[in-house]
Amino acid sequence: MDWYDFNLYLAADALTLDTAALLLGLCIGSFINVLALRTLKEESLWRKGSYCYHCQHKLSPLELIPVLSFLFLKGQCKHCQGKIHWHYPLVELATGLIFAAIVHFLGPNYWHPGLGVSGLDITLTVCGMLIFASALIAVTITDFKEKLIPHEITYPAIILGIVYSAMVRHDLLGTMAGVGASYIIFDFIDHFGVQFYYLTHPGFKDRHKVEDELDIDDQIDYTMEVGYLHADEVDEPFMVMGGGDAVLSALIAAWLGWQKLIPALIIGFLVGAVMGSIYLLAELKKERLLNAALSRFFGGFAAFAGLMALALCGLANSFPESNIWGNSVTYLLIGALGFGGGTIGIMTAPGPRLVKHFPFGPALAIGAIFAIFLITGTDGFIRPL
Repeated sequence: MDWYDFNLYLAADALTLDTAALLLGLCIGSFINVLALRTLKEESLWRKGSYCYHCQHKLSPLELIPVLSFLFLKGQCKHCQGKIHWHYPLVELATGLIFAAIVHFLGPNYWHPGLGVSGLDITLTVCGMLIFASALIAVTITDFKEKLIPHEITYPAIILGIVYSAMVRHDLLGTMAGVGASYIIFDFIDHFGVQFYYLTHPGFKDRHKVEDELDIDDQIDYTMEVGYLHADEVDEPFMVMGGGDAVLSALIAAWLGWQKLIPALIIGFLVGAVMGSIYLLAELKKERLLNAALSRFFGGFAAFAGLMALALCGLANSFPESNIWGNSVTYLLIGALGFGGGTIGIMTAPGPRLVKHFPFGPALAIGAIFAIFLITGTDGFIRPL
């Protein structure tokens, strides 16, 4: 059976293939949980089997069934009754659904046999995107839990992505351009973002200069006194974008090239605007500063959403055939920019400031997952027979 016949054979039963991808994703999701958590703990993946993080008891195969074990055990270890975090089944289920979606939309069921598409390239593309998605899910876990994107995950994934792009996408030059641009873009955002924040909060800049001249004990006393930071945050440098975000952007470029990096970043920043607003509002509520910040939030939301709506009105009048207002994406875009404006409104408000690093990696990962499904035969991924 040649690759073309193999392609037709796989396309004959789409449901079976999608189900197999779902089951594979559930199992890989379980492994991703272990990979992410052990990377954070700096533990080996291979020297020790899965165990309960509360009582250290080695888990049996029946306790490792994705999703089902969590349900049967009612979210508790059967040995010590320690609580099993809900993120375990969530990651497993999300990975399964993403795997099934990738196989369904990029697998042999998607490409019409009449196009004469190479089954080998389809297989390599699907396998590559499954690996890429797994890396994105892993760094999403680590960034959410510890606000960290480990190089132990991203750097090997970047190398694999470059090899993949050279061998499958046939666009090594565009890939390297995207990787380099990622570092420049995020360094630019971080540098000028910090300068903008200092410009709008000169007192904060002066406090930072004072902290640089103090030892760690004096920093704790000083920052607790002025109410800017908690004691466990004084050793964190102030930055708008973390270095891990630039590496994650480079990871996206390594697998998808600069062409798909652009929509991935756009979606990532829009999702990040919404997530950042929610995160910031939650932190303000925790610190009992929410009421004072809400007016700034809604003012920024109205300003940015209103400006975007006006711009879209102009486009709709210039291109009436575009049906801009009939597209749900239009309203999502307005809302996302509104949330971004609300976040800026809170950040530029006078008074005590919460300076906490927001985990932007998950938003970038969502943008990258979205960009995966923009792959077409014109991208160099798929070659005809």
